[in-house]
Amino acid sequence: MKLEEVDINRAQGIRLSEELMLNNKILKKNHAITHDDIVLLKRMNRQTVFGAWEENGDIDFETALGIAAAKIAGPNLGYRIDERGFCEIVATNDGLFEVYPDRLNKFNRFSRYFVLNTTSPFQIVKKGDILARLEILTPIISQDILNDLVVYLSGNTALLNVRELKKQRAAILYTSFYNDDNENMHLTDSAAKLTETYRPLNLAFTIEQTCAHSGDDIGSAVEMLLKSSAEIIFIVSGLRSYTEDDIMHQAIASIADDIVCPHIPLFGGTDLIIATKKKKKIIALPYNYAFIDAPLLENYIRLAIIKEKLQSFDFSHPETPIIESREHSEDLS
Repeated sequence: MKLEEVDINRAQGIRLSEELMLNNKILKKNHAITHDDIVLLKRMNRQTVFGAWEENGDIDFETALGIAAAKIAGPNLGYRIDERGFCEIVATNDGLFEVYPDRLNKFNRFSRYFVLNTTSPFQIVKKGDILARLEILTPIISQDILNDLVVYLSGNTALLNVRELKKQRAAILYTSFYNDDNENMHLTDSAAKLTETYRPLNLAFTIEQTCAHSGDDIGSAVEMLLKSSAEIIFIVSGLRSYTEDDIMHQAIASIADDIVCPHIPLFGGTDLIIATKKKKKIIALPYNYAFIDAPLLENYIRLAIIKEKLQSFDFSHPETPIIESREHSEDLS
């Protein structure tokens, strides 16, 4: 593949890099310029045209899009080429759209010829939703470039996935420190937000339990709930947890097989803890969960609910949230 701008008199055979309108005639991307096209271009006073000369082993962009999309799209995703020459990646089932921003950014840095854009990650999607668009910027591409991309995409997990919403049972464990009306309101508000937000994920909240906010009591209560029918145990805490030496973290660490998410970089909400015990999950919500509005937090919780096998990698490269600026700041002097 050789890209260049050429004099119109020697443009026959070059493949267009973009769609051109010649009077009432449309020349599509990858169209090979003919003698008749040159006549029309000259009538329009075109002196040059830009495109690609096909070389041995080159592949047209539509074929290459199909090959790349097949490697990018994981379970419950399909793909199609639209009339503009873009590849649309579409949900074939309802579920949770799983894409990690750091992996997406690495893909877009890997080759200057491919561009992949997606909708927001970790959102609930419906069958038929368009979740991503893939573009190849050239009309043809060399087999070597495509092969390098295929090797790059060959891993255990596809770049884009839709996780199905299977029915699961959940328990809520409240930990009480003050045992007063204000604390009860705080715990109730957080639980109300939790159930309202995640029932649409096919989650049934079947058990509620309360224990004192101490390491031994939390540990004992979680152990008992792990023996119940609940597949996910949510903990609504009466106190904020600050470090890995704190009560909540130590209580969970004493029981769990793995803490896959020990905290998140979220102002006022660092104390999200996600852990696994065999096939069950433990999710300790940040203190004041009812009043935290942060996409990063909800993305992590949705992923923890739906993905069957959680790993530390799933939560290892979060995008640091951006706080809102204020028009006028107070004098801090």
